[in-house]
Amino acid sequence: MANYDIVIIGGAIVGASLAYYLRDEGFSGSIALVERDPAARPQPAELARALGLSPTWFARLFRRTYGCAPRAWLVRQRIGHAAERLQSAASIGAVASEFGYADLFLFSRQFRAVLGSSPRRWLADRR
Repeated sequence: MANYDIVIIGGAIVGASLAYYLRDEGFSGSIALVERDPAARPQPAELARALGLSPTWFARLFRRTYGCAPRAWLVRQRIGHAAERLQSAASIGAVASEFGYADLFLFSRQFRAVLGSSPRRWLADRR
């Protein structure tokens, strides 16, 4: 991986506060760039490796910085982008597929957990 100043996960910029925190903690390696593909599902261990950190230490830093585990944050970001896309998409299934969900049930369950209602109800409330 090349050297970058910002981490981009699923289209969301993570870099600034985490990069400063890592620098304050004495981290001198490069910060990695992860594809801006909404269907990408980077694993926290991959991100830790890209940053030259152990998965446990990366998870601690991430939780301290963002208040949640990396995987939970990634799911919230993915669902947030999917919700925006739902407003202009032909179907819920198309959006689920676009964001890498092979299983519509999993998409709906994560959507409800993050936004408090099913994709269908959420969409109906916005129209």
